[in-house]
Amino acid sequence: MLAAFALLVLPASAQTGLRPQAATHAPQNLCVRDVLLAPGDDGERATLLLSGGRIEARLAADAPTPKGYAVIEGEGRLLLPAFVDAFTTRGVSAPPASQDRTGDGPHVQDARADVLADMRPALRRGLRPSFRAVDVAELSTEHLDAWRAAGFGYALQSPAGELLSGRGALVSLRDGALRDRVVVAEAAMHASFSSSGGGYPSTLMGRFAHLRQFALDAGHWAELEQRRTEGRPGPRPPYDPDLVVGAELARGELSVLCAADRAADVRRWLRFAQELGWRVVILGGAESGELAPRLAGGSVPVVLTLEWGDEPDDPRKVKPKGKRSASAKSDDSAGDEDPGESEESEDAEESEDSEDAEDAEDSDAATPEGEEGAQAAQTSAAPAEDSAEARLAPYAEPYAVRLDRRLEWEQRRDSALVLARADAPFAFGSAAESPGELLGRVRKLVEAGLPRDAALAALTRGAAGILAGNAPGDVPRGSLAAGAPASFALWSADPLTDKKARVVWMFVEGHGWQAPPAKDAVKKDGESKGDAR
Repeated sequence: MLAAFALLVLPASAQTGLRPQAATHAPQNLCVRDVLLAPGDDGERATLLLSGGRIEARLAADAPTPKGYAVIEGEGRLLLPAFVDAFTTRGVSAPPASQDRTGDGPHVQDARADVLADMRPALRRGLRPSFRAVDVAELSTEHLDAWRAAGFGYALQSPAGELLSGRGALVSLRDGALRDRVVVAEAAMHASFSSSGGGYPSTLMGRFAHLRQFALDAGHWAELEQRRTEGRPGPRPPYDPDLVVGAELARGELSVLCAADRAADVRRWLRFAQELGWRVVILGGAESGELAPRLAGGSVPVVLTLEWGDEPDDPRKVKPKGKRSASAKSDDSAGDEDPGESEESEDAEESEDSEDAEDAEDSDAATPEGEEGAQAAQTSAAPAEDSAEARLAPYAEPYAVRLDRRLEWEQRRDSALVLARADAPFAFGSAAESPGELLGRVRKLVEAGLPRDAALAALTRGAAGILAGNAPGDVPRGSLAAGAPASFALWSADPLTDKKARVVWMFVEGHGWQAPPAKDAVKKDGESKGDAR
């Protein structure tokens, strides 16, 4: 007993038998030799030295390997910073939103009684700002492999679906326990104009009032807390974790991811944030391109989830000359002419129809049964003229309707292009989709005209900056400079321009992951085999 007591009171320097336990093995010193830092034959080639999970130095491609470093041969492959998934709901199972935080259940008011002098406190359906994704977040090995196979080294795991769903966590996507992978435990709050359950608030106006009341309650709590800390008279503020977070939002200490695809919702969040003092980030942003001049200042970034819907056919594409389909004829019968058709094709069809008629007459005349047999065969082969099948022609939508649907889809797709031209900050998030699908859609944006450098920035340093994933004094994530986290991927080709590109090696904070062979790594364009949705 005495010996044990002496051990407890000895200074730390004297307790030679005690050592801090390492949670995981530290990344080893590595030399990644001869890699390409930019696509193209004239791109810079270099050798990277990794130590302690960071890039220690960047040397010439043919520099000798220092002693004590394991070597990975890059063989001239393209090396890109690890991508950042700026919003995903995977691995976060949030509890149902609480309706009443007072502890004594719902409170039913008597409609016949006089109006109360004040509102019942803490009635917060759809509000759970104190919820933290970091307390419940988990990712399976299959999910981690799917992200890494698409080149992603970081992801913001966030709850969703309520007015205030809670705070997301920025995590690294290497192997290890969650405690070792958390980069920022409280990276952003998720907000939306929706809530689960029935009853108030069930309308847009009610949800605005509900959020505004919560902000007022948080401001009142902050004032009471300030009076208490200053020793001034006043009631003791209640213990309320939600109001503590609400006060942080009002002070701008935590960014708010505001779900808004429509331009009208984006405007609503911008006005509401100005009223409440929130620091907002638009999430979704399918129509955010309409407000690109207003977002160009950089104070309101956008996380694009690239949820465009199925791509409709483009009716403006000129059809090949020749015999038209039944749907095209139906368009003409409706008086809505497709500009892709020409008079020459119509003349060709008329001639073909006349030739078919002549052939039919010749065949009828040649039958041994004569005229009566031909009429009987024609009656048995063709449906009755008054049948429903004969009266109903195949329906085809008018050209203007198809064109309007295509233009609306292109507008949603091209929001990233408009934001890039306006120099407005944006990033990409997979939401509930797979990381491979997100990368495939970014590739489509590049094909549609988004500059490759802008797409790469949105996947790397732009996303890290929006999520504040850097500690003071850190070299920003998404950089390959000395001192930056050793988070990057070796690619067989440029993933932003080549759909056949695949990850060969992936490093997240110095921890390496080697991709499986090519035949097992990719099942289809941009989707990993292990990517279980």
